[in-house]
Amino acid sequence: MKTKTTHTPGPWYASDERQPGGHYGRRDEPDYVGIGTGAVHVARAVMTGCVPPEQARANARLIASAPELLSALLETQALLRAKFHVSSMPAHKAVPFNRVFAANEAAIARAEGK
Repeated sequence: MKTKTTHTPGPWYASDERQPGGHYGRRDEPDYVGIGTGAVHVARAVMTGCVPPEQARANARLIASAPELLSALLETQALLRAKFHVSSMPAHKAVPFNRVFAANEAAIARAEGK
């Protein structure tokens, strides 16, 4: 399922090394982890000393996985909606589905800037 966002398409990578064909990891600036597609610099996670370097790298990996996570969530939400028709379920069985659907929709809306 396609998202309505205008973000740089993934996959993104997080690295503190220069990537083939890319320019977002720079060895002359060791205090940050670059995030990009290999050809496009998307962002950088700066190691300010507020968190340990490994935590900064983990944060960068999480950010880099965002396009794939959003795509997977959109597909999962559509599949669940098609499979489970909560309107025809007894109320007590529909509650957990409605809670999951609402949480997914809130996360999708946040990612899409709504």
